[in-house]
Amino acid sequence: FSGKRALVKLATAFQFMYPGVPFIYYGDEIGMEGGEDPDCRRCMEWRQSEWDLEL
Repeated sequence: FSGKRALVKLATAFQFMYPGVPFIYYGDEIGMEGGEDPDCRRCMEWRQSEWDLEL
């Protein structure tokens, strides 16, 4: 995600315009990453100071 903000925004827009039901995983709305970690995502980040509000 880092450095790919424009691509993430475009992919999100496409997801909502494409036929079917969009799938939103917890944390997508605040820019949480899963990356290469086998645990994927940890607990939901509730501190608003850590959210990516631009998304």
